[in-house]
Amino acid sequence: MAERTAAERKNSLRRLYKEKREALSFQDTAFLDNQISAVLFATEEYRGASQILLYASVNREVDTRQICSRAVSDGKNVFFPRCEGEGKMTFYRAEQFPSAAGAYAIPEPEPGEEYYPGKRDLCLVPGLAFDLHGFRLGYGKGFYDRFLPAFPGVCFGLCRAAFLAETLPADVYDRRVDGIVTENGFFSAR
Repeated sequence: MAERTAAERKNSLRRLYKEKREALSFQDTAFLDNQISAVLFATEEYRGASQILLYASVNREVDTRQICSRAVSDGKNVFFPRCEGEGKMTFYRAEQFPSAAGAYAIPEPEPGEEYYPGKRDLCLVPGLAFDLHGFRLGYGKGFYDRFLPAFPGVCFGLCRAAFLAETLPADVYDRRVDGIVTENGFFSAR
């Protein structure tokens, strides 16, 4: 019964954060997302990474288009995920933000050069909200929770400060990020 209650609480929070995100103007999100990108670019982890794993932002998520462009111009290898089967993602290299809609209407890269992990890699993780412990409120499909345990690098959540909670409900299978990047700065969750 407690498991069901945690799932119900997550679903309730998903509705709340989606409504809150939709209430933001496009002008406000563009301003905040530019600031989030600037904070990210100043981190040691971004500067030291030769490979960046990005998500293709949709539905008013923190926009990753600028991050993709900057990372490519900085000479970094950029990878985006393709959903391939139940809960499985494979990351493929891309020179630009993907344009072809794939699973769940999320832009996906063409299959090609597959991601090969390295310890100094940086993975940017989507979420509706994050907490100060590194837990995130995702969309409930578990793709990143399955991917992150085998990822050897550092993973950050991109989050507008209004979506950074003190604590969020977490289950045993939920994976934490190492830090959260907001327009107000970087928060370590290690």
